[in-house]
Amino acid sequence: MHAEKEALTGRLKTASNPNAGMPPPVTNTKPECKRNTWIRVFVFIALLIGSGLYFARHPERLPTSDQLKWNYFSWIILLSALANVAAAKGYCTIVQHCDSRLNTRKVIRAFIISRSLNLISPQGGTVYRAVALKTDTGFSYTRYTSSMTVCLWLDLTLASFAAALSLLFIPPSHERTQLISCFVVACLCSITAARILPTLSKTRFLEKIPLLPRRIKDMTTESLAIAITLINKPRLLLHFGSWALTNTLLHGTRLWLCFAMVEAWIPWPKAFSTSILVKASNTISITPGNLGIIESIVGIMGTGFGLSLGGAVLAALIYRFASYIALLTMSACLLIWNPSSGMEQ
Repeated sequence: MHAEKEALTGRLKTASNPNAGMPPPVTNTKPECKRNTWIRVFVFIALLIGSGLYFARHPERLPTSDQLKWNYFSWIILLSALANVAAAKGYCTIVQHCDSRLNTRKVIRAFIISRSLNLISPQGGTVYRAVALKTDTGFSYTRYTSSMTVCLWLDLTLASFAAALSLLFIPPSHERTQLISCFVVACLCSITAARILPTLSKTRFLEKIPLLPRRIKDMTTESLAIAITLINKPRLLLHFGSWALTNTLLHGTRLWLCFAMVEAWIPWPKAFSTSILVKASNTISITPGNLGIIESIVGIMGTGFGLSLGGAVLAALIYRFASYIALLTMSACLLIWNPSSGMEQ
């Protein structure tokens, strides 16, 4: 009788807390992780060697140190720091709607440090943030997954809309038409997915997948339910949207200054739209910190705007280096200063 009572109590505890004992969400097995790591290393080395050989053969396409306007560099670092703060505040808006007891300082600390770790190891910072919030504040992995999903969806949707809108203020051209079409399609796809998601959730489509483990089904179903609840809150969307827009504008402005620092001023909407493509590429880490991927995007876009390839790639490197300085400095300060309380009193 006593054993039956203990078993019943255990089942009730598990039912009330579906995340009890769950590890952070991991999608790859060990062999797959190793294979993906080698692919990332190969892509990284190929990009590094390819770009190195190209500029070694064409050194005249790189601006000299005397041509760089170094007085802009401190402003670029400052804008990078402010953009990280805005992104962290936007993330706080989402997670505190999941659990109002969460301490803002704890969430910002985990967010900034995880971004620094992502520069070193693809998705390493994401796992750190999940574990840190779970350990320090009791924020469940299910809620973490749903909050990340909502943040990503809202951020990219608003960024795509803002980029398409800003491009309307530059003279018509073939490149402008292509970019506007790209951003409008991305925005419409994102909105359509958000409209379809509640319907799919009601049909319990995950139950129809035979090979998916029950644990993953339950966790994904709950994540979708939380995500749908958050998306349907207008006040949340407005609050998050204001921080997301601030973050996007700051990134666009600092890339604009990077272009001006290495070569010439270009129309701000063009730099802004390029920063949106960079942001979209960061959703999937191909190399550590997407090193080489971001430089390729900025290089291609910059040459389309009339800059030299060397100048555009150098602008991307300055953009990255300023991000490293801002993020690592902020992370070092946050590691030294550790808030003692995980929950608001």
